[in-house]
Amino acid sequence: MVVYRAVGKYPEADLRSWLDTQDPERLLSVFVGAASRNKQAATSLTRAQELRADVSPDLLLGGVAIPERHTRRREEHLRLIAKQESGCSFFVTQVVYDINAAKDLVSDYRYECLARGLSPVPIVFTFSVCGSMKTLEFLKWLGVHVPRWIENDLKHADDTLDASHEQALVTARELIAYCRRLDVPFGLNVESVSIRRSEIESSVSLAGQLRQELRRWVLAVSDPLWASRSYTSLGSGMARSGPAETSRRFKTRQPARRFGRPARNRLLASPAGPTLEGLPPRFERRSGRRW
Repeated sequence: MVVYRAVGKYPEADLRSWLDTQDPERLLSVFVGAASRNKQAATSLTRAQELRADVSPDLLLGGVAIPERHTRRREEHLRLIAKQESGCSFFVTQVVYDINAAKDLVSDYRYECLARGLSPVPIVFTFSVCGSMKTLEFLKWLGVHVPRWIENDLKHADDTLDASHEQALVTARELIAYCRRLDVPFGLNVESVSIRRSEIESSVSLAGQLRQELRRWVLAVSDPLWASRSYTSLGSGMARSGPAETSRRFKTRQPARRFGRPARNRLLASPAGPTLEGLPPRFERRSGRRW
């Protein structure tokens, strides 16, 4: 289970109590800071990360990555490294429509890690389809940057939903290839920001297609050790290359499809991992269940 925790809402004592009751074998968490620097927070993101290290050091912690912010300030990769040094083991992006912004962030993060002698941690890219201009406006309100050419394509398409689906698939394929080339561990996450059945069903279809893309990628990898490091989670499919220690830690954790925002339906996109369903054997034996 992956739990998004807006840490600024909780006093330090409450956050400490929550951390103390979580099972690291069943849970991952993504800590989210205040929406702006001017907003007063009960607990800062930095302090929350310190509490996690003190109270529950085995709890895998993730952080948020915002490619659009990198386009504006050119410093998001430094934020990621600071979060990584504070204990983050993976990052999840907001919905990606601007592939150039995402590639810029991956590139700067990869080479900054190289300069500092660090191994990059997985970046999970989030995708979402849009079946109407109303949904697109909602995505933009959430902070997603939609390039003008994509907005024009969707606006004038015969079927906006099909066009959006195809655009997300093409973007995901390009990011898979780019991360492979730079040797950056990555994952894919699909979510629906709409409650419309057609958009949810399209999201399910996209997740299935991305699962096949990751399966083809795993089967195409000539290095058996690299292929064996693939990891699938419910909510995102993570493909890991790099130090085996971090990879093994990810293999023993199983995020679920429950997140802090009920309106968003996050779906599975998985490679051919350790089992057909993508669950690590250890988890399957322990829980006795298949997703």
